Parts: sequence; C-alpha cells; structure tokens
Amino acid sequence: MRKHRVIVLCLGLCALLMLAGCGSDGNGGLPMDMGDNTGDDTVDMSALNAAKMAAMTAYEAAQKAVADVEAERSADMASYDKAVKQRDAAMAANTEAQAAMTVADAEKYQKMAEDANKEAMKYANMVTRAASNAAGMARIEGLTMAIADPDGDGTFPENNELRTSRRPGSEPTYARGGVTTVDNDELGKNDANILNTEEFNVVASAVRASISGFSESVYERTKSGKTDTLTIYTDATSDKDEPFNDHYGDADGTDRDGIARTAAQAVSATGKTTYRSLTFETAAASLARIAEKMKGPRIPTGANGRFAVEAGEDGEFMGTFNGIPGTYSCTAACTIITDDDGRLSITDGPLTFTPRTTTDDIEDVHMVKGVTKDMDYVSFGYWVQTSTKSDGSTAYGVNTFAGGAFPFGTDPDAGNNPAIAALEGSATYEGSATGMYARKALAVENGSVVGTPDAAGQFVADVELTANFRVSASVAEENAFNIGGTASNFQDADGNVIDSGWTLDLNAASFGDDTGGTVANASNVFRGTTGKGSTVGQWSGQFFGVEGTEDAASSTHPSSVAGEFTGHFDDGHVIGAFGATKQDE
Repeated sequence: MRKHRVIVLCLGLCALLMLAGCGSDGNGGLPMDMGDNTGDDTVDMSALNAAKMAAMTAYEAAQKAVADVEAERSADMASYDKAVKQRDAAMAANTEAQAAMTVADAEKYQKMAEDANKEAMKYANMVTRAASNAAGMARIEGLTMAIADPDGDGTFPENNELRTSRRPGSEPTYARGGVTTVDNDELGKNDANILNTEEFNVVASAVRASISGFSESVYERTKSGKTDTLTIYTDATSDKDEPFNDHYGDADGTDRDGIARTAAQAVSATGKTTYRSLTFETAAASLARIAEKMKGPRIPTGANGRFAVEAGEDGEFMGTFNGIPGTYSCTAACTIITDDDGRLSITDGPLTFTPRTTTDDIEDVHMVKGVTKDMDYVSFGYWVQTSTKSDGSTAYGVNTFAGGAFPFGTDPDAGNNPAIAALEGSATYEGSATGMYARKALAVENGSVVGTPDAAGQFVADVELTANFRVSASVAEENAFNIGGTASNFQDADGNVIDSGWTLDLNAASFGDDTGGTVANASNVFRGTTGKGSTVGQWSGQFFGVEGTEDAASSTHPSSVAGEFTGHFDDGHVIGAFGATKQDE
C-alpha cells in the first residue's frame, strides 16, 4: 500500500513540473526558446526622422510663401491674413512633429504641416494674382491717361492733342534703317544720337517683324530711373551693289575718299567688259579709309612694312581692291610702306589698280558691294517712357514720330512747292500704322454712360489714303490739293481685333492754299482732324519721294506718305504714326 502511494506521488510531481513548463525539448531537458517578446517597443528611427524632415520642409515652404507676398499684401489683405494663419498652423504642426517619439505621431503632424502649407500657398497665390491684376489695371489706367489726358487736367481727351511740341523726335534726323538722332525735349531730355550709342539695346519685337512691307526694330534703355522704349517701322532696304564702272564713273575726278582720279576703261572686245583704272592718293591720311580694301601679296600689312614696285609692266602684281580682282602697278617706280602704326602710304608713284576683264557669257560684271543706299523710304513709330513717381506708382509717356528720306519737292528757298503744284490726278496710298491704344468698358451709372479702362497696349492697323492734286477732268475743284482716308482693323499685340467698330476717319486735309495750283507750303506738310462729331482728334502728314522732270513732272506722284494721329472712339483712344506707299494705278 505504501509502495503505491510513492508511485502516485511521483507521477503527480511530474505532472506539476510539466504544467510549470519544465518539460524537455528532447535535448537534455533544456527549456524551449520562446523568442523575443520586446519587438512592439522598437522605434523605426529612419521613418521617424523622415517624417520630422517633411514637416520642417512644409513649414519652411509656408513661411516663404507668406514672406514672398509681404510687400503685396495690401492688394488682398483677407487672403494674406489667411495665408499667415495657415503658416502659423504649419509652424505648430512642425513643432509637434519635432517632439514626437513615435512614427505614427510624427507622420500625423507631418500631414497637418503639409496640409497647412498647401493652404498657405493657395492664399499667397491669391495675393499675387490680386497684386498682378492691380498692377495691370494701374498700367492700363496710366497708359490711358498718357494717351488721352497727358497733362492730367481732367480734359479727356485733350483738345488739339497731337503733341508736336512735346513728343520725342520732334526734330528727328532720318537715315537708312530709321531714326538715328532724336533731339527729344520731354522724354529723356537732351539726348543726341541715341540709337548710335550703347545706351540703347535692341530688344525682341513687341508685335510683328513686318507689317505691309515695313520692318520693325525695337530699342530700349534705362537711364536716370527712366525706361525708354522706341519702336520703329521702316521700308528702307539694305545697301545694294553697284557696277564698278558706274560707281567710279567720273573720269576726271571722284569724291571717293583716297582715290585721286579714275581713267576711262579700254574699249571692250565683243563679249567682254573692261574697267576703269583707279589712281590712289599717296598720303597715309588720304588712304586711311580705303587702305584696308587694298589686298595683295605685295601690299605690306602691320608696322614698318615696305615693298618697292618697278615702273610699268615690270612692276605689275596681282591683288584685289574691295574684293574685286585685278592688277596693281606704278606708272613710275614707287614704294609701298607702312609706318609704326601700320598706316599705308605710297612714295613716288602713283599706284593704280585695274580690275580684271570679265567675259560676259561666263561671269557677271564686277560689282562694288553695299554702296547704293535706299533713298526713297519712310519711317514711323512711337515712344513709351516709364518712370517711378515719389509715391511708388508708375508714370507713363506716349508719343509718336514719322518721317522719310526725301520730302517731295521741298524747296525752302522758293517758299512754295512747285513740284506738288504741277501734279495732276489722284494717287492712292496703302500701308500700316502702329502706336498705343486704350479701350474702355462702358456701363450705365445713374442714367449716364461711364467708361472704365479695361485694356491698353500696342496696336497695329491698316491705313488707306487718297490724295487729289490740281483741278483736272478727274479732280473737282472742291477736292483739289487734299488728302484723306481711314485707319482701320485695329489689332492688339497678340493679333486680336481690339474693337470691330474702330475705324478712324482721317478727314480731308488740304496741302494747297487754293485750287489754282499755288502750293505755298514748301514742306508739303498737311494737317487735319480725325473722327466725327465733337470728340475729334488730329492728324498730320507729309509726302515723300523724288519728283518727276519735264514731261513726267505732272504724273510722277509722291511715292509715299507718312504722319501721325490721335483718335477717339466712344470706348477708347489711340495715338499712333503711319507710313503708306503709292499703289499702282
């Protein structure tokens, strides 16, 4: 009995040991490995730091967005205040994110900071747009005043407003390619040769490179706090080539610098062309302008060069003059030298050059490059000046100019213009205009129509004019010696029609004192009004071109006309300049 009790006790103890986890794993009775039970308390530091960095970035972005619109906040204070509130929210969320001990908390505050940043940027953008709109409206209003009420006296538009005494370029000097000198009396003050200085830079075209055959150039400078932008259109062409024998056509002498005389060319054989010989000056000062055109293996270059040339054919050598191949020679023994500064001179001599004979069926005649200038063109355009006033706002000035190479028949000594007086019939001119426009949106307020400026900028338009000359079978007495037409199809800088109703009448202007043929106006400048009714503008213009002679004197009409104008519509104003060329009859 006692033995059974011992066995039962042992079995009970074993059972208790097994319940307590002391069972064997089959490896000598060692406890089983239950694994690491501390994993839930480990923080992913990489994820935590990334969330904190993202929160910081969001806050800094919100802070920058608000700082960027600080100067513009008055344009939309409500949106600015909201942007500040969201910036502060981003800052608070970032502070919490930096203090977070778990990834979950850090990511929660990261998202809050990013959401606040998005809102801050949204409201900051609203401030920017409001400021941009305000600036755009200020520009529109400023240009409108400059166009229609430049003296700010409240007269809107100005009476007799052509501003001929105040516009820059009131006394312009025109040359190939457009204006080269502007003696402006208001904008820029006392500047001469402005387009020949480094002050003006060529800038990209504001509208179109060409309109009706007129090419555009735009110049700009900033000086003494003022920015001047000059836009010029011209139909002047590049210098053309001229046949050698024509260019040096005076056998007894020439006004070509550095050339003492020319000699007639030898008689040409059939199918060949011979050329004049040129005899050069000997002094360095006289050769200065043409020395660089003299090229050849025996023409010294650089300092202290020297080459002796024998007389006649024995001393002939090949070379080029102004790119034209030929032969150099001396009629008597001479020496070609250069001094310490490399300037070329000739002792004894003289030195001559004769172009090589050309064969007509295989080559062109020798041409002197780029020497024939376009002497029949017009140029026109406008000037805009911007400056900052003491209150920080922008002031605008808008003015125009027009001119050309040869005013038609001008004879100041005669006191009249017989060339125009001799003309018969009519001539039609077509071209383009450019300048600045201001458009207004119309609305009825208290029973009256009120216009609010809503757009302003550069325009281009089409111009058509008809000029009538002396009384004839085709010109009635009441229409003699006058010119008139229209400016139409006004488009903005993007080519959009500004207002389909804008057609400006250039009312008939007289350029003769009577219908009997006396044209006392030596400069052939004419002046008239634009538009209809009580709100009229002004226009002026001038004829350009070369008059005909003898039998052609009465039928050779001016080749072009150019001028300036102001105009007013119910919903806008324009100031511009134009150029137009004669159309074939």
